Amino acid sequence: MYYISMKTICLLLILSFFFISKNLSAQDGIVLKRTNKPIKLNLKIEKVTKDSLFYTIVNKKNKGVKKLALREVRSYSILDKKIKKVIVYNVPLASSLVKARIDIPDPNAEYIRDHVKSNISYSKEEFSEGYIINLNKDTMKCLLKKNELKKMDNYLFIVALHNDSVITLYEPKDILSYYRDGEMYKSYHSNKDSTDTFFFIKQINTGTAELYERFPIPSDFKLAYFARLQGTENFIYVPAPEKKEWEKDDPEYTLYQHAATGSSTYRSAAYEEEFKTSLSDLLKDCPKLKYKILNETYKAEDVKFIISEYNKCLK
Repeated sequence: MYYISMKTICLLLILSFFFISKNLSAQDGIVLKRTNKPIKLNLKIEKVTKDSLFYTIVNKKNKGVKKLALREVRSYSILDKKIKKVIVYNVPLASSLVKARIDIPDPNAEYIRDHVKSNISYSKEEFSEGYIINLNKDTMKCLLKKNELKKMDNYLFIVALHNDSVITLYEPKDILSYYRDGEMYKSYHSNKDSTDTFFFIKQINTGTAELYERFPIPSDFKLAYFARLQGTENFIYVPAPEKKEWEKDDPEYTLYQHAATGSSTYRSAAYEEEFKTSLSDLLKDCPKLKYKILNETYKAEDVKFIISEYNKCLK
């Protein structure tokens, strides 16, 4: 019979606790939709695809990779060892649109997954103070990443640093809006051409009439504007009568030659009619401006001037 001293037992317990704590603190996490609670396993996420999540259970004899349908997952977190922070990814809520999004992938979501989530690494200097309005209309103060080089990213996602430790990437479907450096970005859901896409729009005019702007994004590579009257929920989309050279081709636009200047532009008679009709109907409380809208030629950017004039008209 062998005897183990009390000192040895204590040492073994301390070592066991050290290794268990170390492993637990380094684990990834998965929160299921049906329970809204994290899976109580020491696991490591191996790969995430468009519709599946693959993981292994740490310190288990059978180390086979397990597969979980992404539609069953509310969120998952991965420990980034380079920056020593946990990064949380939210998964879209289950809905009747999920199948449609799989059949016709949202190019905005594709961009976020392929170009951002695969290479996410940030330093604290890249963040500034701001706040988020979540889906429950609660205000969440945090640090928000500045996207100075890739301005398009402002309209597709926002990266938040909570409590100096957890980095969370929010897409437009995850929150209502975010505020950073005096600018407000609002979540917007588009069903253009029966394809569901989500993006942020930036507020650029306030007053009786509000105007929001969106830079070109993967799902719609052109500058876009959205207007509404204060106190109303629905926006009108303001189409661009004139297309810029770098914007995506659209069969609605026709090349026009200007005899006086010799220059040429791509214009759409249908979009110009929609531009004038939608804005003149929205801003009909100012008759002089309505007449001007219907009888002059405009570019998409001119909507900024039109909204400003309307707000002055009603003062």
